[in-house]
Amino acid sequence: MNKIIASFLFLLCLSCNNDDANDGKLTNLNYDGTGGISCKVNGAVLKPRGGGMYGNVHFDLEQDFENSNSYIRIGFSHKGDAYDDFKSVDVIGGGIDIHNVVPQTFDLAAVESASGYGRYFNNNLESNEFYTTDIERGELKLLHYDSQKHIVTGTFWFDAINSNGEIVSVTDGRFDIRF
Repeated sequence: MNKIIASFLFLLCLSCNNDDANDGKLTNLNYDGTGGISCKVNGAVLKPRGGGMYGNVHFDLEQDFENSNSYIRIGFSHKGDAYDDFKSVDVIGGGIDIHNVVPQTFDLAAVESASGYGRYFNNNLESNEFYTTDIERGELKLLHYDSQKHIVTGTFWFDAINSNGEIVSVTDGRFDIRF
């Protein structure tokens, strides 16, 4: 009986370990919130992994009434197997029309830019924060937004630079998530 229980628990653990964050495939744009979020960083696929108390995928659509400015922020984090292996990707679109969310395209430029910016973080690097600039740019496209079903779908890409002048290329970014 103990062998049967042990075997069952072992199989249960295997079935719970469905870690597709390392499968090397980009997520899909299903336009129903089930596709997920992913991108390539210098050619390698990166997806959410880990979680923690705040989760690992985030979406914000905020209106700043004081400054008459609104923004959208979409991103995710990836916690690797090693203790200090942590990466994150964020795209922020500024000046969003929250009454007519899609279709909208945002030019990702310097952090100070009103149109938005991109950010990549990798704590395995000495200079670990990369930002878009007026030279290293990108784009965020909102393709589908359903406020009733809480779904947002879109694409993004950007090149970003760190304080050492190293450039990271974030390509094929896509998201089809529920918020």
